[in-house]
Amino acid sequence: MKDLDRQILEDVEPVLEGMGYFAVEIRTVIQKSGPRVYVVITKQGGVNIDDTAEVLQILRPRIQLLLETQDVYLEVSSPGIDRVLKSPREFRAFIGRGVKVLREGQKEWVGGVIDSVKEDLLHLRKDERDIPIPFEQIKKAKLDYTEEVHGSYGV
Repeated sequence: MKDLDRQILEDVEPVLEGMGYFAVEIRTVIQKSGPRVYVVITKQGGVNIDDTAEVLQILRPRIQLLLETQDVYLEVSSPGIDRVLKSPREFRAFIGRGVKVLREGQKEWVGGVIDSVKEDLLHLRKDERDIPIPFEQIKKAKLDYTEEVHGSYGV
């Protein structure tokens, strides 16, 4: 995470948490026309268009003050149903959700529901089994709602 992204996250995270949201990702791109800030949020039960509009209204003035400019393009979105997960922080945001993981040196994806996230270890639950995966072995991971329906709950 870039320093500016971390600075924005530290400023807006308490506000988002107070509103019931979790900041999955904050990414800033500096362009000639001004900074572009992309915020991805989630909450229990999912995010809808009204949620993104509400967060946009609350965050815009904070980010403008933080970046010392009115010329900020701000986009707030949900993570999407097949989001690629990039960090332990993102895995924490989706505890209880289905995911598929491709490990380094493997050809097959491992699926399950995110049960817990430790500093260096992801725990998936699949058919009553615990599948521990060190983060250093994760080549790629993405949300997969079918794991929630078919994988761990026997539906």
